[in-house]
Amino acid sequence: MQHITHSLNVISFKGLCWHRRMFSLCICTDSSTSKFGVITAFLWIFLSTIVLGQSVADGDSLTSSGGTFELGFFTPGSSPHRYVGIWFKKIPVRKVVWVANRLNPVVGSSGVLQIGEDGNLVNMDGQNLTWSTGVSSVSNGSIVELLDSGNLVLRGGDSNGSFIWQGFVDLGKLCFGPNWAQKLKFGP
Repeated sequence: MQHITHSLNVISFKGLCWHRRMFSLCICTDSSTSKFGVITAFLWIFLSTIVLGQSVADGDSLTSSGGTFELGFFTPGSSPHRYVGIWFKKIPVRKVVWVANRLNPVVGSSGVLQIGEDGNLVNMDGQNLTWSTGVSSVSNGSIVELLDSGNLVLRGGDSNGSFIWQGFVDLGKLCFGPNWAQKLKFGP
């Protein structure tokens, strides 16, 4: 457990869980200065990035910073195959807008999305590579981020953090046609 002390407040990080892509933040006031004793608040913070050593396994997800989009594994209909996709998070019926491994699905629940040793974003089915961003010159320290636009990007590890790959650039992987935004229904 990591503790950070700042003036009269003690902040401790509890339950750091990369597999669920969130952690709880426990904030406790110093009981000697508070009339109400210890006050505890739990905040859930959804992470929108993947770095080397982190992964999104089947059953886990990545959520954009504003909570608009979610990335994870899904199965369309009664198919036995699993795909890595991005969908709207805040609507009741899942609307997938992008699929990574459309041509090479994962069979079963052994899929893992992670940054490979070469710095590319890769989807593994056990020990088998099913999909990769395929960028030839990726810098060390690359970061994958799900933006609030729904775009999945691979940033270089350099100081400017420029995009070296974008999911929405490859329009063949998008799952919606013209005027897709007009067809969305929010609420009842």
